[in-house]
Amino acid sequence: MSSRRFTAQCLRASTKKDSTTGKLGAVRDFSPAHVRFGSKDTLMNLQRCDVVLLNDDQTPMEFVVFVLERFFGMTRPEAQSQMLSIHYEGRAICGTYPYEEAEKKVADVLAFAGEHKHPLQCVLERAD
Repeated sequence: MSSRRFTAQCLRASTKKDSTTGKLGAVRDFSPAHVRFGSKDTLMNLQRCDVVLLNDDQTPMEFVVFVLERFFGMTRPEAQSQMLSIHYEGRAICGTYPYEEAEKKVADVLAFAGEHKHPLQCVLERAD
């Protein structure tokens, strides 16, 4: 996956005359009209997305716990609780991230599960 850079230009220095002193000075314009984006991909990075793990009958529970610890930074008790939620409810949100980071987490989890020959499914959903 190629890395994309956020290219928003939020500040614009302009020269304006101060109405009280009549002198020229730099004014920073923070208005939204001056925010520019390099591509549509940048807009996607501003969106928040949920990373969701789905239950299946073949992936061992201990493997799911390990994935939650490794990829989502959960402690063992948190990961065990989340794994049980996935098991009993069929799915659980493991984290909410900017689009690009969420996309990378999904790809990493799927690749790791594939390497270990488990059919664990991880999907990306737009956060509300």
